[in-house]
Amino acid sequence: MTWRWFGVLVVATAFSAAAASQMPPTIRRLDTPAGTYLVTADGRALYTYEPDEQANGASACNDKCLALWSPMLADADAVSSEPWSFATRADGTRQWRYKGRPLYRFVKDDTPHARYGDGKNRLWHVALDPLPMPPGIGVRRTLKGDID
Repeated sequence: MTWRWFGVLVVATAFSAAAASQMPPTIRRLDTPAGTYLVTADGRALYTYEPDEQANGASACNDKCLALWSPMLADADAVSSEPWSFATRADGTRQWRYKGRPLYRFVKDDTPHARYGDGKNRLWHVALDPLPMPPGIGVRRTLKGDID
C-alpha cells in the first residue's frame, strides 16, 4: 500500500466513523471487499429505487411494488439526523431515507448478506455507504466491480 492510499484510508475511516455514530439503531454498515453496504440490524441488505429520484424524496414504490419490496420503516420514536431522514408514506408511516433516498428490503433476500435484489429490473440497487473521497478520486460501478 502506498502512503497516498494510506492517507486516503485514514481520512475515509475518520469520516465513516462520524457518519456511523448518527446511524439509526435498526441499520448498520457491512464492509465487504466489494464496498460498504447498508443492512438491517440482522444483516439483510437495504436497497434504493431509481424512480424515487423523481418523487421529490417520497417513495415511488407503492401497491404491487410492495409485494416484493418492503419499506425500511422507522420506529415511532426515531429521530433523524443528516444524512438520515424520513419519507412519510401514504398510510402515515415513516420510511428511513439515506441521503434523501428511501430504503427498502427485498423479500427474496432470505439470509443475511444476500443481495438478490441488486440490479433487479435495472432499477433497484444495494444502498451503498461510499467512503468520502478527496477531489479527483472517485468510484464507479463496472461489470467487474467498483473501480476508481
